[in-house]
Amino acid sequence: AAFEEAEQDGFVLAVVLTGDGRFFCSGADVAGNEESYDRPDPPRVQEIKKVLLRQDDYDSNTWSDVNMYDAWINFSKPLIIAVNGPAVGEGFTTLMMGDIIYVSDSAYFWAPFARFGVVPEITSTVTLPQRVGMAVAAEMLLMSKKKTPEEMLRAGLINEVLPAGDGFLPAVKERMKSGLNLAGDPSVRLKALRLFKSMLKTKEW
Repeated sequence: AAFEEAEQDGFVLAVVLTGDGRFFCSGADVAGNEESYDRPDPPRVQEIKKVLLRQDDYDSNTWSDVNMYDAWINFSKPLIIAVNGPAVGEGFTTLMMGDIIYVSDSAYFWAPFARFGVVPEITSTVTLPQRVGMAVAAEMLLMSKKKTPEEMLRAGLINEVLPAGDGFLPAVKERMKSGLNLAGDPSVRLKALRLFKSMLKTKEW
């Protein structure tokens, strides 16, 4: 819903996606914790379960994850991702949707799908080799190799490594502001940004 609103809002030129806390995203809890099974679901989990109940097994248009990925893939404005900490599993594959990626020096990148026999999400078997090359992608997806920010910078996935801490997100916002603070009518800027992003996308997208 947030991406759809940002897409339609003419005053929004770009979006910053970041995490909350020490991790950008820790991925799915594949191990589980029996001690927590009898605890009441927190409000956010209750909301998610209500959405899942509305899904039709035979209609992918009702699947919440499909709708979420579709909104990311078709988002026509610049998507800046601020990786404030470790990005694991789906948290890592989400980065393939980003146009510009800033990373804190406390982050690491891990795609441990092969360890659990889980299919890599968000078409990352296609997009990860496109972004970092086949050698790095194979090592990460087949061998579950963790990568550092410096390694991902050399591979070409991210744009810049910034110091972790309270100054990280303000530093990202400052770079975003300076990049978008161009002369001219705002409506012309938005049209130009959308046009340029569409020209950058590959045929696969």
